[in-house]
Amino acid sequence: MRSSRRVRSRKLPAPASFGRGAVLVHDDCLPRRVRGFAAWARRFPACYPVRAGETLKSVEAFPRHVRHLVDLAGGFDRREATLVCAGGGSVGDFGGFAASVLQRGIRLVHVPSTWLAAIDSAHGGKTGLNVAGTKNPLGTFYPAAAVHLVKELLFAQPRARAEDGLAELVKMALLAGGPWARRFCRSPLAGPELAWEFLEPAIRAKLQVVRTDPEERTGRRQVLNLGHTLGHVLEAYHGLTHGKAVAQGLFFALEWSRKKAGLPAADAEAFAALVARHT
Repeated sequence: MRSSRRVRSRKLPAPASFGRGAVLVHDDCLPRRVRGFAAWARRFPACYPVRAGETLKSVEAFPRHVRHLVDLAGGFDRREATLVCAGGGSVGDFGGFAASVLQRGIRLVHVPSTWLAAIDSAHGGKTGLNVAGTKNPLGTFYPAAAVHLVKELLFAQPRARAEDGLAELVKMALLAGGPWARRFCRSPLAGPELAWEFLEPAIRAKLQVVRTDPEERTGRRQVLNLGHTLGHVLEAYHGLTHGKAVAQGLFFALEWSRKKAGLPAADAEAFAALVARHT
């Protein structure tokens, strides 16, 4: 599986850098919430705003979206086309799937606008559509050619939304260990400043796992689901945000590990305090 080039920047990248065949798919809330985004979007050869959320990923709606994209682009020349996806996880899932099937695969670039997408879903190559109320049974493995991590875009979110991404960052620190995780545990930073500081090492740690099982054939990649088994239930049933739900899943996993797998009580308490502090 090819790896994605990661680009950290303070400002949104020049649309011309994506080529003359670039089509921007973006969350329709971004022009209202991010200063300068509307002007940036108008500089693309073609632009397709979408309403983010699970309905965007409905397999029933997908043909309509694809028709609009093809019409906007005047057809896709596989040699020049690039689909640039600016938004959170649902926009990335939808756009990634579209890029993977248009002309049997066109260039894909992610510009995540949420901390959760920047830390987690924009990396690893998974795409997904929802079928008959089931989440992501239809999908592909299709890593982006590049992922742009843009500070002004991420910091435009409400500060509280950083907690969603920090739950995933804490998860990766617990899984990876090592010098960066120890620095993360001791850091006096909080919120978006903490997320930005440790964004790169968390992504690298995730991709190290992904490379061992890029298409989820061996089970090694399942370790990335730490906190998610219970978390997804709480997210769906109680309407918790993803970060809050995963945090509760991490608390459960730590207590289960203490009682059933021999995790020392002192370690369980220290890790639980870390989860509580950042989520």
